Amino acid sequence: MKNKKYLMEYIGTVIFLLFGYIVMYLNRRNVELSSSLQEQIFSRYFTPVALGLSYVLIYYCFAKKTGAHFNPAVSFAYFLNGKLKGKEFLGYCIAQFLGSLTVFMCLKKIFKILDWEYTYKRNVAISDLSNIIGIHKLLMAALIELILSFILIMIFLSVSEAKNKYSGIIIGLGIMITHIVSNEYAFSGMNPARAIVGIIYDVTLEEPVYLKYIMEQSIFIVVPFIGAFIAVLLHEVLKSKAMAEFIGTAIYMFMAIEIALQWFDRLQNISSKDWYGYRNGMEMFYILLVAFAFGISFIVMHYSFGRISGGHFNPITSLVLCIDKQIGKIQCLKYVIAQIFGAICGTGIVYVIRYVLGRKDIFTIIDDGRVSFEYAMVANNLVNINGHVLGGLLAEIFMGFVIVLVILVFGKKDKDYIGFIIGMTYIILHIFGIPYTLASMNPARSIGSAVVGAFAGANKAIEELWIFILGPLVGALLAVLIYKILFAKEDCEE
Repeated sequence: MKNKKYLMEYIGTVIFLLFGYIVMYLNRRNVELSSSLQEQIFSRYFTPVALGLSYVLIYYCFAKKTGAHFNPAVSFAYFLNGKLKGKEFLGYCIAQFLGSLTVFMCLKKIFKILDWEYTYKRNVAISDLSNIIGIHKLLMAALIELILSFILIMIFLSVSEAKNKYSGIIIGLGIMITHIVSNEYAFSGMNPARAIVGIIYDVTLEEPVYLKYIMEQSIFIVVPFIGAFIAVLLHEVLKSKAMAEFIGTAIYMFMAIEIALQWFDRLQNISSKDWYGYRNGMEMFYILLVAFAFGISFIVMHYSFGRISGGHFNPITSLVLCIDKQIGKIQCLKYVIAQIFGAICGTGIVYVIRYVLGRKDIFTIIDDGRVSFEYAMVANNLVNINGHVLGGLLAEIFMGFVIVLVILVFGKKDKDYIGFIIGMTYIILHIFGIPYTLASMNPARSIGSAVVGAFAGANKAIEELWIFILGPLVGALLAVLIYKILFAKEDCEE
């Protein structure tokens, strides 16, 4: 039986990596050969989507038998928390290593047959540190790999413990968004098996491989295990509902804001090249990507931490559920405090990473005390509506009203689906609200952005903060009133 587990883990690793990395190399080849800026930008997101979707499909084939790890760091986490014995952990790691080795051997053969090797320096470069600039390159690579590995392992541990029928989908979405964040820095995989075999593959190429390169790549072997260790430690003490709200909000803010900043950087580059024809179309894609980043990040965090705290990550959600007597007043206060500090923490991590990397251009003053960092953090922005306070306030009231009404109407009836429903609602409201206020609808998020933005020099972030606190709160209270009038009797009858 155990041998079958190892064989399944091997086969799953082969399918998962082969499917994902064929897509990655095809896209990287297209980027090298294409002169189209749009094609180059779109190609960056095909691989994360392919990896996420392929994991979902394979998960439901192998999860019941093996847990569908396909990653030594994930197996290490399960070994630490006692779900895998030592021999099983070793067997899983060997199966994953052999699966990864099989994939890269196949890719090498495919590249040779199709004569694709000329398109980039290293066909199977597991990680590319060229996007990380400055003297802190290795330190930042390790830090980013640590953060992303920690997030990914936390998702695995939390979702698997919940034993939800959507577990494969949630983990697949988690893989997708962590890889999107990674694309901006080192194209890392948070997977030691991939890293080890990638080094072996590069050594077999005709081009010389230097010790410095091997040392750099070893970061992506060692650090995921450290991230797994920290994730297990934190997961073991994650019994407090407020702590779950803090961690969930911090991860939610980090992932969504980082993805938003990636696209802000690209829009700036397009503008600097005066490619206005591209820019107009890419702005719409930017809105969609940011909307999906916040919606998907919420879905992943909700199903990861919802079993503990309910997965609010928004003070107006906690407030209305307190009014509806689903949580107590003291619990509500703890949630709100945890959410605010979580938002500050998540946003602050993004700030520190980008500041240390030397990307100080994102902190340039662009208009009347605002800085581009504030603009790109997808909150507290009236620039798009010429600083029109009433317009921004009305937009935030409307968005707060809609999200709370959805939570109240569907929260009791469709608990299995509520995370997806709220996440999709966030996506729709972001598409609506980004052109107006960059769609906050979350006082914790706005406070986090304002605190970090003010630290970066954005005076308006604090001055206009009241709009992004008052607006969602007023909308939430209106939603409670409408809900009581239209739906309360139906709930009582049921």
